[in-house]
Amino acid sequence: MSKLFAWIKDNSEAIAIVMLWIWALMLITLLFSWLFGYWYNGLTSGKFEINSCWQGFTAVGSGFIASLGTLYMAWKRYNTDSELNSINGVAPTNTRCGSPPRGGM
Repeated sequence: MSKLFAWIKDNSEAIAIVMLWIWALMLITLLFSWLFGYWYNGLTSGKFEINSCWQGFTAVGSGFIASLGTLYMAWKRYNTDSELNSINGVAPTNTRCGSPPRGGM
């Protein structure tokens, strides 16, 4: 199980991008369903409940926003590590433990 969690942590950005595509496809599917129901009600006096699509938009939209938040957090972690911890072009050093060892142990 720890290998799975380590894999998820290492690939969180890719997982978030895939989830955003899945949520986008779900929103498009829901949009077409809503359009079909709207035209079906108008042309044939059908009993398609349009309100159910609004509930679907709320559910899928909240999942989409949660995926965006996951992607933002993954990006922010890498941005902080790469931008704020060291000068561009200079390898990071551990300043909390003093200077790096010279030579070997």
